[in-house]
Amino acid sequence: MLKPLHKAFKRGTSSSKWQQAYQAVKHDRVHNIKKGNIGNLVLALGALYILNIYYRDAQYPTVADKDASNVDWGLGSEIFTVKVSHESSGASNDQIYVKKSDYNECIYVVKHTDESAKAFMGIMQGVNKQIADQTLNAVTQILNNKIKKGEIASDPETIKQQAELLYDQKNPEAMNRVINNEKYSIHRALEGLRFEAVLNKQQF
Repeated sequence: MLKPLHKAFKRGTSSSKWQQAYQAVKHDRVHNIKKGNIGNLVLALGALYILNIYYRDAQYPTVADKDASNVDWGLGSEIFTVKVSHESSGASNDQIYVKKSDYNECIYVVKHTDESAKAFMGIMQGVNKQIADQTLNAVTQILNNKIKKGEIASDPETIKQQAELLYDQKNPEAMNRVINNEKYSIHRALEGLRFEAVLNKQQF
C-alpha cells in the first residue's frame, strides 16, 4: 500500500521521498537525474491521484452493501485503487458511524446513511429505554419488599449493594423480554438500513 501524501506537507529532508527527489531534480538536474526514477514517479502520480479524488469530492449515496461491492474503487484509474473503510459494526445507539482501526488509512468510508441510521437509532433508543425502565421497576419492587419484610437494612450502602446485585440479575431478563417483544420492529429497522460511501475528511 502506497502512502504518497505521508509527510508531503513538510519541507526539506523531512518531506516525502518523492517530493525530495522532485525538488532535487528541479534544482540540479545534472547531479540528481538518477532520483527521477520509476519509484518516485509512481509515488508522485499516486499523490496526484489522491488529490484529484478529493478535488472531485464524489460521494456514492446508494452503494449495494457494507463492502460497496458495486463501486470500482480504482475510480477511473487502471494503476491505482483506494483503500476503503468498510462498515462492520452498524449504527450504534448514539453514533451513525463507528470508526474502525484502519480509518486514518482510508480515502473513502462506507457507512449507513444518516436518515436510515437515525431511524434505527430511534428504535434502539426506545428498546433500551424499555429495558432500563423494566429493570428499574423490578429492582425497586424487590428492594421495597425486602425492606418491608426486614430482610435487608434500609441504610444507603446496603441498598446500593443490593441494587447492584439485583440489577445484574434483572437486566438480562428485561433485555430478553423487550427484544423478544420488539423483534419485528428491530428487524424492520435493520432491514431499513442503507449504505453510502463518503470521502474521509476526518469528519467522524
